[in-house]
Amino acid sequence: MSGMRGSLLLMLCVIGLVVGAGCSGKTTAGRSYTFTVDRKVQVYMASPLEKTHSTAERVLREDLGYRITSSRVDALDGWIEAKTARDDTVRVETFKDGENMTRVRVFTGPMGDRSRSVTIVERIERGLR
Repeated sequence: MSGMRGSLLLMLCVIGLVVGAGCSGKTTAGRSYTFTVDRKVQVYMASPLEKTHSTAERVLREDLGYRITSSRVDALDGWIEAKTARDDTVRVETFKDGENMTRVRVFTGPMGDRSRSVTIVERIERGLR
């Protein structure tokens, strides 16, 4: 019986990964994003890395009221970690993908909250205009 339960659990996990892999959508501004297997919202923004990173940090701190616990950026990538009022972790990763192109990945909460991550992406988009 426990072997059958284990098989069922494994099958449900595989189905969950397949269903969640490569999901995509659009922000309210029409920018396409991907919801990755590791439950991050990934989007490309036409902005230099440094500007995108500093805008993301400002949005998290000033617009959303999150507490920044760590922020680092170098010539190729950056990392911001923040805490919400509920003490959930928010991570924003920025990667240089050309002179004026940055790949942004956002992860929120203990399990990867897609809706909240998209909201953060939309706020960063607005901040870059």
